[in-house]
Amino acid sequence: VYTVVVKMKYEVVSLLNEWGAIDKSRLSEDSDEALEERLKIQKAAYLLHYLKVEPFDALSFSQNLHGPYAPELARAYFRGAPLEFEADEKGLKLLKWFIRHKSRWLRAASTLLSVYEFYPNMSMEEAFGMLGMTLPWLSRKEFNKIYRALVHKELVAVKQK
Repeated sequence: VYTVVVKMKYEVVSLLNEWGAIDKSRLSEDSDEALEERLKIQKAAYLLHYLKVEPFDALSFSQNLHGPYAPELARAYFRGAPLEFEADEKGLKLLKWFIRHKSRWLRAASTLLSVYEFYPNMSMEEAFGMLGMTLPWLSRKEFNKIYRALVHKELVAVKQK
C-alpha cells in the first residue's frame, strides 16, 4: 500500500481572504481593523514558520506586543509581493483551524509556539510563567484552553516537570 501526499501551491493573503479570515483590500489602511488583518497574516506565517514550511521557515520572527512578528514579512505584504507556500491537505486544514480563532487567541497561541520553538522541553507551568511576562492579560484558564488545543493538534508535546 502506497500513500501519496499531494502538495499544492497557495498564497497566504489570498487564501486567508478566500476563507473570510481577512479582507485583503484593507491591508494598507491605517485603522484598528487593518491592524487585525495584518496580525492574522503574521500569525498564519508564524504557524507556517513553526511547521518549517518554505519559505516561511527562513523568516526571522521577534516578539512584540502582538506576539511573533517578522518585519520582512510586513514589507512583503505591503508591497503586494506574493507569499507563496506548498502544503498538503493536512497542513492546509491545520492552518485553517488555527487562523479561524480570534486575535487574542492567535497572539497567545503563536507566542506559546514561539516559546516551544526555543525551549522545546519546557513544562506547561514554565511556559505559563514565561507567557505571563509578555502577555500579562492571559488568564490561567485561557492559557490552559489554548495549551490543550495545541497539544490536541500535536503542535506542542505534553511535558511534565
